[in-house]
Amino acid sequence: MPALRQDQMGIEPDVGTWLAAIDGDDVLGVARITEVEGARTIDDVWVRPDARNRGIASTLLDQAETPVWLICDEDMIGFYERRRFSLVEPEGFPPPLAALYGARNEWPATDHHHYAMVRRGSAVGQTDEDRDT
Repeated sequence: MPALRQDQMGIEPDVGTWLAAIDGDDVLGVARITEVEGARTIDDVWVRPDARNRGIASTLLDQAETPVWLICDEDMIGFYERRRFSLVEPEGFPPPLAALYGARNEWPATDHHHYAMVRRGSAVGQTDEDRDT
């Protein structure tokens, strides 16, 4: 997927479960869900630049069984909060996921701060207005 590489996404195609939003032959976006010792994390979310702001990332996130965890940069907190994720103190982050991200030098990040978030409830019944705000 050349577009992912252009956006400097580190791709490990054999790790986790990949979800894709597809229109015809075009991949519009992907998300990867990884499970470690019963704890699920959304490892990557990416939407093609020309397909952004159409609810694709929200739809991909909604496919993850809850509870589901993630880490993100500070500038993405609001995006995930609007999709019903909540900030979690570092001590509340599941140890198996902390080990997974720690092995990648992402938790704690060595060059900047990452924040842990969790979504505990199902997205069923969520309206488009809820997702796109």
